[in-house]
Amino acid sequence: MWGFVKKNTLAGYMASVLLCILMLVLIPTEALAEDGGSGISYEKTGSILIKLMEKEDCQPGYIKTEVVFLSQKEVEDFAMYFYNNYYYGSVPVKVCYTIYSDKPGEYHLSVYTDKPQEAAREQRTAERKLEEAAAGMCAQGEYDKAMEVYQWTYDHFDYDYSLRNISIYSALETGMTVCNGYTRIFQALCTKRGLECEIVYGEGHAWNKVWLGGQWRYVDITWNKNLSENRWLFLKEDEMGSRHRPLEG
Repeated sequence: MWGFVKKNTLAGYMASVLLCILMLVLIPTEALAEDGGSGISYEKTGSILIKLMEKEDCQPGYIKTEVVFLSQKEVEDFAMYFYNNYYYGSVPVKVCYTIYSDKPGEYHLSVYTDKPQEAAREQRTAERKLEEAAAGMCAQGEYDKAMEVYQWTYDHFDYDYSLRNISIYSALETGMTVCNGYTRIFQALCTKRGLECEIVYGEGHAWNKVWLGGQWRYVDITWNKNLSENRWLFLKEDEMGSRHRPLEG
């Protein structure tokens, strides 16, 4: 969901538009670049946001940054990256931008949250737990690494039929999650183990693909967990079946 708010100051000197993108919207990220056209690292930008939020004097509401993008699309792409790949917390955080009448073509990045320190604490806690999990893995070789990550994720989380625990942080705290948690944890751990892994979004569901042996192999931890078997484990795309159709676009 997108919301636009226009703000004016005295004498109309500054006109700004705030674009707030709600978190946890399932958006395909396969074509998403890690860095935007401005040459700004999305990963470093995510780190900047967390560092700002964890400051003791950071106040609830809009938190300005010094990051400037060169297009609205670049902000949107960063927001997708932030929600789908970077931010692990359950506290809502909205990515926004401001444009100024005297600075055309500049999109000044900010975020909005009611609980900045709590959002940062959850992020740091999840980061630490994922690092500890990855550090405890010792498999070598692409397939063995992927299998070890899969088994760890499969063993540590049960499906949350209440649908309340949807973030990585809540999954790590409760041991309960849904497809968003399974796929993002698997992706995060694969990345830490040096594997290329992406999330595939379908209609109301998500699963993973991981690059093994020179090709994409697909895995659905959520459905495997619900069925207590390994039916969808490192299959080719055409072996996944008609119920695993990725969203177009």
